[in-house]
Amino acid sequence: MVFYAVDGLGAGSFFFLLVSAVVPGWIPINPLSIATLFMMSMLIGELTFLLNNGKLVGYIAHCVLTFTFTIAWLLANGLGFKEIPGGLVSVVAAFVIIYALVWIIVITFKRMNINKINKKLNENR
Repeated sequence: MVFYAVDGLGAGSFFFLLVSAVVPGWIPINPLSIATLFMMSMLIGELTFLLNNGKLVGYIAHCVLTFTFTIAWLLANGLGFKEIPGGLVSVVAAFVIIYALVWIIVITFKRMNINKINKKLNENR
């Protein structure tokens, strides 16, 4: 379970820095935003553990709860849609892009690990 929290922390931190580099000033960088990002990212990682049941309802619940955490993070850091360039549309667009990228990365690494394990198993036969 801790593995998922650490994975979430890594993904959240990476994309936080990436968005901060691509769109400087869009996300505030201060102790509160970093601490709340760490907490949110670890919670999203735990959601992945809890809702990863291979069923559509689990994926939908994960997406909705992740978006809810994202909005809560923005509000906790004093960011309403009026303060964000592009408002709600840019938040939703950024969320969709980042969410899709994270899942592409997760699926890619999972397949790479499965292939590596299968290769080792075939070598040992």
